[in-house]
Amino acid sequence: MKIWITLFFTAVFAGGACAGVALDRNFLARAQEPARTSASHSTWGQPAEMSVTKFATALELTEEQNADLDRILGDANRDIEAFRRAQRASTDRAREQVTGILNETQRKKLDELVAAERARRTEGELDRSMKMYTPALGLTEAQVAPMRQILAEGRKKRSDHFAQGKGGGDHAALKEFFKTLRADQEKKLEGVLSAEQLKKYREMSDWNW
Repeated sequence: MKIWITLFFTAVFAGGACAGVALDRNFLARAQEPARTSASHSTWGQPAEMSVTKFATALELTEEQNADLDRILGDANRDIEAFRRAQRASTDRAREQVTGILNETQRKKLDELVAAERARRTEGELDRSMKMYTPALGLTEAQVAPMRQILAEGRKKRSDHFAQGKGGGDHAALKEFFKTLRADQEKKLEGVLSAEQLKKYREMSDWNW
C-alpha cells in the first residue's frame, strides 16, 4: 500500500480522539500562545513557550489590550473550529464509504484494529511524557505509575471535551476549562509529588495558563 494511502487511512480511522487531542493541544500551544520562543529551549530540551497569561503579564497589557487579545484569540478559535468541522465532515464521509464496501466480518475486524491503534498511540504519548518527566522531576519508581495514571485521566478529559464539540469558538470558556482541568490535575499530583517536584512540573507544563 502506498505511503500516502496508509497515512490517509490512519487519519480517517485511527485519528479520532487521539488526533483531535494532538490538534487541540498544538493549537493551544501555538495559536493561543503568540509569544512562542522557537529559538530557545528549556532545561529539559523541550521548546520554551510563553502562555497567554505570561505573555500578557510580561508586556503589562492594559485592560483594553487584554480584551482585544481575548477577542483576537476567540476569532482564531472560531476559524480553527470551522476548519476542524470541515475536516471531520470529510473524514466521516470517507469512513462511511470505506466501511460501506466491507462485509460484517471485515467491519468488526476493522473496529478491533482501530481500537488497538488508538490505544497504542495513547500509550506512546504517555510513554514519551513519562520519559521526559521521570528524570526531570527525579521521580521514584513508586511515583511513576500514579503520575502516569493522573496524566492519562487528564488526556481523556481533554479528549472527551473536544469530542463533544466544545473545543472552539469561545476562548474564555476554553481557557476556563483548561484552568479547571489543570487545577484538578495538580490537586491529584500533590498526593504523588513533593513540593519541589510539583514546582518543576508546573514549569514544564505545556498547558500553563
